Amino acid sequence: MDKIISAYQKSDIALFRETASTLKTFRVNIINSFTYISGADRKNSDEMMSRLSNGPMEGFNNLPKDLKRKSRGVSNFEYTRNRILWATRTKTSMLAVPRTREEVHTATGKKRGPYNKQKNTQEK
Repeated sequence: MDKIISAYQKSDIALFRETASTLKTFRVNIINSFTYISGADRKNSDEMMSRLSNGPMEGFNNLPKDLKRKSRGVSNFEYTRNRILWATRTKTSMLAVPRTREEVHTATGKKRGPYNKQKNTQEK
């Protein structure tokens, strides 16, 4: 790592010098990202070496966002909560109380009328 940083610092290209500065700033974090830990393989229960990664946590954090995108504007908290629970847990307890259609759809706005297309008033 130190050889790469020193070679990049001596370069005539500004991009390499900037990269060397970034590598020097985050040197410890980059080295730690290559640290291996031992853990049991889920399939074989054998000991194995693997790198630490925050990928599983990022995937778990993206799940509510993906479900929200797929719901296309449904703003019912219990529904969204239950979707997240059903998608992430194997044995999900139902804590939200089912509601009737009238309780779910409580829009109090003005009822929409028929669509009347405006006729073109320009005469030729």
